[in-house]
Amino acid sequence: REVLDAAGRIHLAKNSTDLAGLIFHQQSRVRCLRDGQILFNATPFHLPTTGANDNDREQLFALDRTKEPVVRPLIPSAQLGQLPKALSAFEVSPDESQVLFGNENGEVWLLTLATGAVEPIGSRIERDQSRGEGENYPAPVWRATGEITFLRKVPAAAGAANSPGFELVLRRGHTDTVFSRSWDPSLLRRLIE
Repeated sequence: REVLDAAGRIHLAKNSTDLAGLIFHQQSRVRCLRDGQILFNATPFHLPTTGANDNDREQLFALDRTKEPVVRPLIPSAQLGQLPKALSAFEVSPDESQVLFGNENGEVWLLTLATGAVEPIGSRIERDQSRGEGENYPAPVWRATGEITFLRKVPAAAGAANSPGFELVLRRGHTDTVFSRSWDPSLLRRLIE
């Protein structure tokens, strides 16, 4: 459904067109790109099904509404296994050339749309409930094209029992800058409480 009028103001069109069928849930995301593509996460499956298949994984799909509608997967099967089963935590880069994925364990991946290449950025962060760490890792975010901010796991430094085991990082290209290097550990822990 068109949501902008010719002047660029929000105005919902009366008519809509069905483009793709999927089972939508609260975590499903849809992103519309300037070139007419629509990206969304969904689990492909065939009917009939028992619903008990542990191998089901979500895929990121694109539908180009400027052409004959065809839903196409964006992540090659060989790369899909690197990603979590649920892909709802995704954000498209400002230049719309890459997609950033995160999950509840603090892991982060980067997908380049032109090649289908998946690059792991951040590894799993172990929680320490005894220190009051919750299950609320902030999602990785784009600051600008080629710049992302995310939490990264770090080994506890010798003699630094108070270290939270993670740091807040800005990545520009392949260069990392640690924002939280001089932060008090209690302030950093508040990010995940």
